[in-house]
Parts: sequence; C-alpha cells; structure tokens
Amino acid sequence: MNGDNSVITLPATVFIPAGGTGATFDVLTAPVSVATHVTIDAGTAFEGYRSPGAGLTVVPPGSPPAAPSIASLTLASAKILGGGSTTGTVTLTAPAPAGGAAVQVCGSMQGQVVTPPCFPPSVIVPAGGLSADSRSRRLK
Repeated sequence: MNGDNSVITLPATVFIPAGGTGATFDVLTAPVSVATHVTIDAGTAFEGYRSPGAGLTVVPPGSPPAAPSIASLTLASAKILGGGSTTGTVTLTAPAPAGGAAVQVCGSMQGQVVTPPCFPPSVIVPAGGLSADSRSRRLK
C-alpha cells in the first residue's frame, strides 16, 4: 500500500479458491479530517507479486459526492499471441453523466514508457452507464 497506511486496514492475504477468478475482502477505514488518497497494491506469485494498484480516496464526513472515476480496467485475456486481440472493459464508480464519459486508454510495455497516441483514442461510457468494452490490439 502507498500513502497513509493509518487510514485503511487490509487483510494480509486474500485467498482465491481453486477454479475461482476473484475474491472479495473488506477495506476498513479510519476517520479523516481531509481527503486522503492511498493506493492498494496486490499481486500473485504468477506476476512476481506485482499487479496494477487501485486508488482509494477516503474523505471526511459531509464531503460532496465524488464525480465518477475509474473503478476498474479489466482484460478478457491476460496473455495473447502477438497480432491477436482481446477485449478490455472500463468500469466507473458511478453512472456516467449526461453526454457520457470519455475514458483515455493507453498501454505500456513492462519497464518501458509508451507515449500517445493511445489506442483506442478513447472509450465512451454512455450517459447513465457504468461500463464500456473496447477492442484493444497489442503493439507490433
């Protein structure tokens, strides 16, 4: 975890049963007087215990509702043959506003930075929607 580790409490490990693809767990928070952002990191032995982190902002009581943000980005396949494609899905934390929400999707290669243009240029989550799919193609 990155950020103020006194703000949240996490389980030491989360167990995914054989044949399962995920598990839920509780994230306990402490009261805060100012908005505090933390990043929760995870990973498996298959990934060398590294995986993209998830951001969480803990806000004080009485704070206005947050605008929709990215809740998750998932891929249908974690590994594909070069030249192949998979489907990515972006999910928001709340329904998209009127006119929809444009989400920029970019890629990188481990240890290297890939600068825009991003592909696809953007994914549009329709107004009132929570998620959208887009085909992505691996760099050649």
